[in-house]
Amino acid sequence: MTQPPTVDSPAGDRSAAANPVWEFVSAPADLALPDFAAIAPAHIVDAGDRVVAAVRQSVTALLASGEEPSFASVTLPLERAQLPARALAAFVRVLESNVLDDALAEAVAEVSAQLTSLRLSIELDEQLFDRLGGVPVSELIPEDRRLHELTVTRHVRAGVRLPAAERETVAEIARELDRLETEFGQVLVQETAARALTTDDPADLEGLGPDRIAAAHAASEAASGASQDAAAGPQYRLPLVNTSQQDALASLVRPETRARLMELSLGRGSSGGPGDTRGLVTDITALRAAQAAHLGYHSYAQYSVDDSTAGDVESAGNLLQSLLEPAQRQFEREAGRVREYFGLGGNQPLARHDILRLWERYRAEAFEVDAEEAAAHFEFERVLTDGVFAAANALYGLAFALREDLAGWHPDVRVYEVTEGSRTLGLVLVDPFARTGKRGGAWMDELVTGSRLTGLHPVTTLTLNVPAPAPGRPALLTPDETVTLFHEFGHVLHGLFADSSYPSQAGTAVPRDYVEFPSQQFEMWALHPQVLPGYARHWETGAPISAELVQRLRDAQTFGQGFATLEYLAAAMLDLSWHSLEDGEVIEDVLAFEAEVLAAAGFEDVVPPRYRTAYFQHIFSGGYAAGYYSYLWSEQYAAAVSELFEDHGGLDPELGRAYREGVLAPGYSRDPLTALDRFLGGEAGVEPLLRRRGLAPARPAPPACPEHARLERDLREAGITSRVQVHPEPLPTAQAAAEFHGVPVEAIANSLVFIAEFPDEEAIAAAESRSLLQTGEQEVISAQEPASASGETEAEAASSASAEAGDAEVPVIEEPVLIMTSGGHRVDTEFAAEQIGALRLKRARPEQVLAATGQAVGGVAPAGHPAHVRSYVDRTLRGHAQLWAGGGTVEAMVPLTYAELVRVTRGEEIDVRPQ
Repeated sequence: MTQPPTVDSPAGDRSAAANPVWEFVSAPADLALPDFAAIAPAHIVDAGDRVVAAVRQSVTALLASGEEPSFASVTLPLERAQLPARALAAFVRVLESNVLDDALAEAVAEVSAQLTSLRLSIELDEQLFDRLGGVPVSELIPEDRRLHELTVTRHVRAGVRLPAAERETVAEIARELDRLETEFGQVLVQETAARALTTDDPADLEGLGPDRIAAAHAASEAASGASQDAAAGPQYRLPLVNTSQQDALASLVRPETRARLMELSLGRGSSGGPGDTRGLVTDITALRAAQAAHLGYHSYAQYSVDDSTAGDVESAGNLLQSLLEPAQRQFEREAGRVREYFGLGGNQPLARHDILRLWERYRAEAFEVDAEEAAAHFEFERVLTDGVFAAANALYGLAFALREDLAGWHPDVRVYEVTEGSRTLGLVLVDPFARTGKRGGAWMDELVTGSRLTGLHPVTTLTLNVPAPAPGRPALLTPDETVTLFHEFGHVLHGLFADSSYPSQAGTAVPRDYVEFPSQQFEMWALHPQVLPGYARHWETGAPISAELVQRLRDAQTFGQGFATLEYLAAAMLDLSWHSLEDGEVIEDVLAFEAEVLAAAGFEDVVPPRYRTAYFQHIFSGGYAAGYYSYLWSEQYAAAVSELFEDHGGLDPELGRAYREGVLAPGYSRDPLTALDRFLGGEAGVEPLLRRRGLAPARPAPPACPEHARLERDLREAGITSRVQVHPEPLPTAQAAAEFHGVPVEAIANSLVFIAEFPDEEAIAAAESRSLLQTGEQEVISAQEPASASGETEAEAASSASAEAGDAEVPVIEEPVLIMTSGGHRVDTEFAAEQIGALRLKRARPEQVLAATGQAVGGVAPAGHPAHVRSYVDRTLRGHAQLWAGGGTVEAMVPLTYAELVRVTRGEEIDVRPQ
């Protein structure tokens, strides 16, 4: 980095050539996409050359500057200088994961190596680090200081403080690791595609629904590159998903088909041939251990976790260990129920390929959940628009408009513009269907990171691998796929809400064991009673999903958490074990090491890890090295926030706004845990996580909606234990409520909102003061002026006119007031106005009621309002041992004593009509 680029740098002789990739990353237009159809691998390589040259030139200019080191002369220009490199890295990442082929793979590998070398040359440059060290920080605003401190930390973690020879060693290790990690990812994509289950016997697929079988036939045709020979009969192809367990295992009837599918899945990367990744695993883990040692750490795990919210390997490992025993006990209970239900003897071993089938059969039969019946209510388009988008609208006021004028990297991709009122937030590109060349699983990415520095709005991506539907049929999701869609959209919201100055701190640029938390939190809305009815409709009839099926689905969700947690914990412990190797430890027998780790931890062989080592893309090419524990770690935060939303009645826009502004929007421009603790009112703790996973008793049912939650909050603050009771149907009148609860109508406490006109004492006092002053002036004038024909001076006449005008228009203040009155009689507004010192009372209009109480007419409660409303309580209510008052919505009421009603309203006791 200390040498300037040569005059014949790659950008020099190509700058005139049109290159859509270079144009997109060097001078991006806001809310625009590159012309994906016009992009060839050569454009990516050329863009890499140009980006490297441009960044080097900018950093060289920074170093050559004669200015004193400052944030404005060093830190900020360095952030700007690296923008094209970050933009190209994001572009390559999105393209590689969604449309990889051999030509693109070669270009991606070349550019990835370039960008890694560029990053290292910057982060290991002593001269640049010296200038960073000279930047005074005491007067910087917090966000600028944070950028500077994180920038310095990044250089230190890269090894800039090491001796020159060791710096070069670390750089060489990092470059080699980048090459190996890129190779691992590309080999695994090809290996996964090659190990798809193929058959020409439709009986092998017995148990799959017609849509899945049609999709398997279409996948076979697509893989063959042409329509298959009809004479040879139909061919079928079940592509592997990225996890050990394959969704089809739950449905396939033939044991031999299940065994073959499981073998194909578990053997990925470890069956010899060009798709074997074990040598890459050996080299990657050895190099990472060496890298960590050079940087002063005992292991790569220690190095990695040191830069996370967990803080140290012990904390991460302790969380895993704390869940292992509860998960094993839960799995044993599940296995016992399965054995008993299917009549399997206690000594009869369970086969790996049968576990998912048995668990799902038990779930389907014991809870009466039919997979096809359930999926028929989860049509992808409706889940996306009436579920995911609708939840985002209810919580955050967002709207989504399809931009048919914008095209993504594949015809399947649809582009949505996201707005909030008249303000555009960004774009989201949704790519839903599985296809050859697309990485397995589901993920979100940021094609463009939004920030104030660039002035660009975020462009986010959401990718799934749902089987493409047959022509004329919709794409139907399983309940799990529905949850996954909500999960990934939680990441999208994190990116869209980015409100930071600097791209390196914006959106999802947070620690790895924190980044999953917003997505895990958004999962709560997938089957939430306030969201589910809006989208769960039968794709053919349009009939809403039945309450019985919903309850069965929820009950079924509680089963299988032991199994799911165990397979996750096994993978997370494998990850930490691989990255706890010390420098010099080289594991040649990858599978033996894996087996030893799992056996030592006490995992049963029947539950394979969610990812086995040889196809663990997260940790060997996905940026989660020594960080797969992060999903569980961040789920602590998600569980705590989800419980807080439930305590506020679910879809509460007020809490949503606080969550967005305080937690999601800042990205990494503030310390995330400090922001989260402030939002929660304390640390998250592990208890909500245990409850979320069914490993601890559930809490009592939360309030049904925000109105109920706010009322119960005020009741608790007043020391009242009553809970809101929701009725099957609204009770529109006091008489109906009295009959339902079996009390006299006089015991129904109606909540009536009036607009009271009170004398504006300050305005009156000011007017009187002005009048006295005017009178004094007029006395002086009257001694000098002749009287009028009536005997008054002109000043006296003016004073009389002013007095008459004052009598006609007494200044008033309008204020909403709440009168709690008995359902047995009406309020005499003139009499009540006199009682409370108002000039007059008039019934509030519906919009005024809603503004004052946050509750609609017919459901107004005595409390739970956005701010305290001046309240009065009808004395006649005290003659009843129990009262029933509005519960915040038209179908809810709350039981209270008279004393409790006075206490929670902070009301003044009055008569509302003459006695």
